[in-house]
Amino acid sequence: MADEAATEGMSALFDPEPGTWGGRGDPYLWRAMRAQLAGRPVPSSPSELARLLRLTFRELAEADLDTDPAASVYRAQYAYGGKSSGMICLDVWRERLLPMLAERAGTLPRNRLWAPTPSSLARARSASFLLGRSCRAARRPPDLGASGPARTRSGRRPPSA
Repeated sequence: MADEAATEGMSALFDPEPGTWGGRGDPYLWRAMRAQLAGRPVPSSPSELARLLRLTFRELAEADLDTDPAASVYRAQYAYGGKSSGMICLDVWRERLLPMLAERAGTLPRNRLWAPTPSSLARARSASFLLGRSCRAARRPPDLGASGPARTRSGRRPPSA
């Protein structure tokens, strides 16, 4: 990946895609970020990389990872069917996906000097956990049927009394 990333720029950091996501909209946002950053060179410092990734995320997700206290948000442009389609898990982007991209950038030959350390990645991942945020605790947006019939955790209607 390092040789490919050196020639492809930022978009190479997005391959391969993660095996797990936080919300159903996350893979579509990931691909939108890859397309937006295609052809751009990887910044020469970790702070420039973080700034570029956060600005791109803010533009495409319409949410600021630094100031938005929500665990997740709904974005119609990333909804492609399904009950929770279009949900972007901000915590997963804060704790896992953006640090993963930074880690991948640090493996490039010219960027090895600023590769994130295990302790800096651990601090970044634990910051949101300490604040008690969780995508599972996120509320469903009202336009997704929050006023519909009551259901149990398994998705079934409770028995009538």
